[in-house]
Amino acid sequence: MQVNKYPTVVLLLAIILFTISCGSSTTTKDHPAYHNPAVQPFTDSIEAEPGNAAYYFRRAEALANMDLDSLALEDVRTAQELDKTNPQYNFTIGYLLLELDKPQEAVKVLLQNLEQSPGNVNVRLLLAKAYIAVRNPAAAEEQVTKILAAAPQHIPAQMMEARIKAAQKDTTGAIQMMKNVLAADPRNYEASFLLADWYK
Repeated sequence: MQVNKYPTVVLLLAIILFTISCGSSTTTKDHPAYHNPAVQPFTDSIEAEPGNAAYYFRRAEALANMDLDSLALEDVRTAQELDKTNPQYNFTIGYLLLELDKPQEAVKVLLQNLEQSPGNVNVRLLLAKAYIAVRNPAAAEEQVTKILAAAPQHIPAQMMEARIKAAQKDTTGAIQMMKNVLAADPRNYEASFLLADWYK
């Protein structure tokens, strides 16, 4: 009597494929930095609750503090996938993209962030910075103008306005604006540094 071996082969293949798929779903990407003493507690929390967006975000903060922005970006993106309602995640993604010299990508993410938080001044300022980086000072100025229309004495917005003038090659205008900032905030060291740089 001839025994049909094909069902057995099919069954073995199914078992192998099932094992592989299970392994890939439970295996998470690892990196030595995840086991740094400052990061390990968050890695442990992620292993315990892989669906918790907050743990990925906290680990991203720890990684960014170690200047590991690429790894931090991966974690924040995971957090954003797990919780698309938290505007802080998109903001942080935009910030990290700028730090990684990817301003065009940052603009896209921050525009989405602005839809989530249209009244958030920090989003508008970071978006303006991204627009300057992609050589679109007019779009940057539009964001800063909206801030200053609501809060004319907003120092960070005034400083960004000076940066925009510098990007437009209006060094004289940039210097005057930064002088106005320092008149209102004499201990603003960033403003002092920029002013000294523009005087060169």
